[in-house]
Amino acid sequence: MRADVSVLPLIPSAARAALLATAEVIYLVMGYPKRTKDSLTAVEKAELKALTQRLNNEV
Repeated sequence: MRADVSVLPLIPSAARAALLATAEVIYLVMGYPKRTKDSLTAVEKAELKALTQRLNNEV
């Protein structure tokens, strides 16, 4: 199975969540309020990419 990462707004839209999903499991990786940041930093994106690759190797 292949894992993909998504950053989605939560309801209410005051928060966002980073999710890793396979066909069988959805992992909540991190959540953060929009008032503290609008988007992920380059370092956070790289960490999510590495985590996604690691998960793809395990599945």
